Amino acid sequence: MRVIEPHLHGELISTPDVEGMAVAGVEAAVLLGTYVVKVGTSPQTIFDYYNHILTWYAGLLREYDIQPFFGLGIPALGISDKEAETMYSQLKEFLKKPGVVAIGEIGLEFGTDNEVNKFKAQLEIAKELNLPVICHTPIPRAHHKPSIVNKVLSIIREVEFRPDRILIDHISEGTIETVLKAGCWAGISCAMDKLSAKEAAKLAQTYSSEKILVNSERGWAHNGYFSVPRVALEMKMLGMKRNQIEQITFDNPVQFFGLKLEF
Repeated sequence: MRVIEPHLHGELISTPDVEGMAVAGVEAAVLLGTYVVKVGTSPQTIFDYYNHILTWYAGLLREYDIQPFFGLGIPALGISDKEAETMYSQLKEFLKKPGVVAIGEIGLEFGTDNEVNKFKAQLEIAKELNLPVICHTPIPRAHHKPSIVNKVLSIIREVEFRPDRILIDHISEGTIETVLKAGCWAGISCAMDKLSAKEAAKLAQTYSSEKILVNSERGWAHNGYFSVPRVALEMKMLGMKRNQIEQITFDNPVQFFGLKLEF
């Protein structure tokens, strides 16, 4: 099966992780900025880290013939409105760098005014630069998950952002239909604090003709960076055909991000 990893966080991967991804058949990956930093983290520290993603982590993926792409943004948590205002112009310059294909990971965790302000501002930047957006939402089993997803959709309508240009990530069984009916893409995250491979595969089977991506998100543990190949295997065991599986694990990421692959 052909596989692209559409949501990877470099700070949590090691050389053995990347080697394992390559052995599992991952051909390309989208490395994302973090949605949360410790309060007091300076804006320059964030941009220094983004430079590290664009150079060191990209080089690590290339060593194992995994083509790197990038999504960058101002974290939803840990950055004040005042700090964010000083970062937007520099963020725009980073978003113009080679291989950057999206703004992300941005979005809402608790739906505070601070989160909403940064989310709206970055949706406007995405419109200006014609970039898709990867939108963070709470973990699937969070009690406030539905209300945050609804708030995200309300903001998208308010700022008149094209729903087909945003992926609502970490989707749950109870929110996926709402997201797809709104015209957005749905990200199914297979990780220890998200969905199991079996749960993710069942969702993918149910909505296999829709705008769906499967990702490992952070992985955290239990070989999380092999999550997408594991979900592909579970989909196969459910009786899905190869072309149905590869639409989700390969074709859809290419379409959503507009990836220009080297192979």
